[in-house]
Amino acid sequence: MTQRSIADLKKGERAQILKFLQNDFAAKLHTLGLKPNETVEMVRLSPFGQAMYLKINDQFVALRKEEAHSVIIS
Repeated sequence: MTQRSIADLKKGERAQILKFLQNDFAAKLHTLGLKPNETVEMVRLSPFGQAMYLKINDQFVALRKEEAHSVIIS
């Protein structure tokens, strides 16, 4: 089974966060509201596709695509 990350989400798609691949980066993501078992929704990509705008608990967060690959979802 292939693991999916936030970077795999399509516009409007929701998923539950399972874990982080980079422990050192996980602390930064926690401060942004990305925590295991939280539901994340992909709102849209930036104009050049380098960042993703996400909705988590009624808050909006921008995350770089390369960072999004380190957040594993169900």
